[in-house]
Amino acid sequence: PEPAPGAVAAGVTDAEVQQFSAAMVNVRAAAPSDGSTPTPEQAQAMAAAVTGSGLTTERFNEIATAVSQDAHLRARVRLADAQRAG
Repeated sequence: PEPAPGAVAAGVTDAEVQQFSAAMVNVRAAAPSDGSTPTPEQAQAMAAAVTGSGLTTERFNEIATAVSQDAHLRARVRLADAQRAG
């Protein structure tokens, strides 16, 4: 069974927040800018961006879902983004 979104959000470590934030930068760079379905090459680059951050694609997707549903986790990711851009 899928864990409840709140349970995923509560279990995201600070290190995972940093990894997710860094991965998102590279995923966005690899993704189609017009919102269309990624080509196989783009999808491969997006997956490489995730695994290169140290997260599995499954964990990245769990965190992405939790971020969309949990304001506190979203704020933690925004803070990580700001610190990295610093």
